[in-house]
Order: sequence, then C-alpha cells, then structure tokens
Amino acid sequence: MEMEEAYYNEKNTPSLNSALILDTILQTFSKNLAEGKEQKYPKQKIDNEEDLNKIMQILNDDYIRPRKFEEFFQFDCEGIKKKFKLEWEKKFTKTIEDKIISLEKKSSYEIFKKVNDEILAELIEKNCTTLGSKKMGATFDFEVVFEKFKDSHDPLTLDHLSQALNFLNKKWMNNALKFIEEALKNIRGEIHYKFIQCNRRTITHSNSLTSPYFSILPNGLAAANNGILFLSILSIYMAF
Repeated sequence: MEMEEAYYNEKNTPSLNSALILDTILQTFSKNLAEGKEQKYPKQKIDNEEDLNKIMQILNDDYIRPRKFEEFFQFDCEGIKKKFKLEWEKKFTKTIEDKIISLEKKSSYEIFKKVNDEILAELIEKNCTTLGSKKMGATFDFEVVFEKFKDSHDPLTLDHLSQALNFLNKKWMNNALKFIEEALKNIRGEIHYKFIQCNRRTITHSNSLTSPYFSILPNGLAAANNGILFLSILSIYMAF
C-alpha cells in the first residue's frame, strides 16, 4: 500500500487515533496474557464465564478506564474561546463581547440568548470533524459560525460560545461513556465466541483476545483492516 489515500489510516483520518489506541491496548493486554505477564491473571487460558469476567474486569479497570477515552470527544473550552476571539477580531476588525451588560441591549440579549445558544450548538455539532483525534481536541469550522452571525441583529458573544461548548461537552461525554460501555460488551462477546463457544481456550500470539482492527505498514502508518469505514473508536468497536 504505497498510496496513503488508498486506505484509512490515522494520518488521512485523524478521528481513527482513539480507535488505534484502543486496538493497541487490546493487543498489548492479549500479549501480556499470552506471555504470562499479567499478574492479576497469570494463567493463559479462558475456560469459563468466571475467567472471562475476570479478564474483562482487568481490561476495564487497568487498561481502558485510565486512558479516559471520553476525553477524545471533548472541547478545550478556554482554548477554543481564545482562538475564536482572535479569529473573529482578525476577520471583522471588531471585538466580540464576553456578554451583553448594557441595559439597552440586555433585554434583547436575554430574549435571543437561548435561541443563539441552540443555533450555535447545532452549527458546531454539524461542523465538528475532529472527534476522536486527540484528547480535548474537538474543534469546528469557525468560518461557518462567522458566516451565520456576521450580519445578524442578534448579538453573538463569548458567553453564547461557552454555553454551546459546555452543552456539547456534556452531551458527548454522556454518549461516549455509554458507547464505551457498549463497546466493552461487544469485545466481551467476541472473546466469548472465540474462546468459549469455539473452544479455543488458550491465549497465544496467534490466538489473541480480539482480531486486530489495524495493521502497521512498512511506512509506519496503521491501516484499518477489513474495509472498515467507521471513523471513531465508538463505531468500530460496536460494529464487528
């Protein structure tokens, strides 16, 4: 695979980074088990449901939770606000207010604040393409917001932006935690099928806990296997 654009990888699809990290964790955990290096589970076999439950507990507590994958789906609110303010003032050569405090504008601001918060949150959500790429790395296309509000009579303030970002952070945090929980169920299902139903009890390098979702190529990039079209940790591990 010499042409990087011919396959999905972490370079042309940055949102795969979180999925690649999870896949690496799974393969590392499996390798540790195969080599007898996992102190909490020294044997190299999965004989029953009790064994599987122990393995899933270790995987969750020691390998997945500490990595805080939900943070791959969060904004750095203060960082975004600073960048947004800088770009706004560069583009329009005027300041953007933190919030409306003058009495003559305040009543109008309060009336339109909720509407603007909702409009802004919807715009940001539709134009965010970096979920899953790095921790606290969510961002969005500022130009879309500039275009929407540049001639608006309703004042856009940094308070609107804060409210929209906080709303989306909370929404995505809740969704991410639910999907990660679902992902763990699916990982458990694959291990159960492979080791208990198919009676392939022993964990080895060739009989790993889960099939790798990525292959490391000679150029150092990780190519998504099996024609995966999913762009995040959540959809990949919910889809096998």
